[in-house]
Amino acid sequence: MHYDLLVSAGTHTQAKLGVPELGVHLSYRPGDVVALCGKVFLHEVEDWSGGERVCVSHYMKDNVHERLEVHHPNWPREEDYLSLVGK
Repeated sequence: MHYDLLVSAGTHTQAKLGVPELGVHLSYRPGDVVALCGKVFLHEVEDWSGGERVCVSHYMKDNVHERLEVHHPNWPREEDYLSLVGK
């Protein structure tokens, strides 16, 4: 299975993650993590308000892990990303 992990970070207070095929717009605030199949569902954040917004998208196909004989990683957490930028 192929999936994308979308992590929202920053100082913004309002954003909406849209998934047009599903007809939904989800609240998407700092610290939120969304997992979805990016090959199947197009997704977007058009506008946000209240500050800066950073989105980190992480994806890797299962066959890459299998070929390299490495375990699948744990789900990322906000603290993991903040530790990389010294916060």
